[in-house]
Amino acid sequence: MDGVTRKEMIEQFGRGYDDLIDTLMEIPKEAWWFKSSDDKWSINEIIVHLVDSETHGYLRCRMALAESGHQIMAYNQQEWAARLNYNEKSTEDYLELFKWLRLTTYDLIAALPESEWEKYYMHPERGEETLEGWLTIYVNHVGGHIRQIKQNYEEWKES
Repeated sequence: MDGVTRKEMIEQFGRGYDDLIDTLMEIPKEAWWFKSSDDKWSINEIIVHLVDSETHGYLRCRMALAESGHQIMAYNQQEWAARLNYNEKSTEDYLELFKWLRLTTYDLIAALPESEWEKYYMHPERGEETLEGWLTIYVNHVGGHIRQIKQNYEEWKES
């Protein structure tokens, strides 16, 4: 894990919701629907995407643990954002869902014995994904979108 212990990664995962909320608290709501171009997501769309992704992560983690080796579903995030009208969704509802998905998964993985971490699911595009690989993906996913949210805010201030 590149010098970061699994325990540190689990704690980072557990802080994902708080890190997101801390970032959003710094940004006025009127900036949440700003898009610097048609092909970029607004902050609101990023939030909804994070939650849809988190639902996949919630299930993928459990699939690896309960049915190791089974294939999971991939999805096209651009199609989901467009066809599910992300920009019209209530961020409050989605943030509440994110909080509980993240908390329940954190509680699950924080208590796992070492023997569980090599369990895996099969991703249709990436192949075998261990639980440890899953953890890295979902820790980095929130952090990457927090950076994107901050960038959107900077672009909104300059517009």
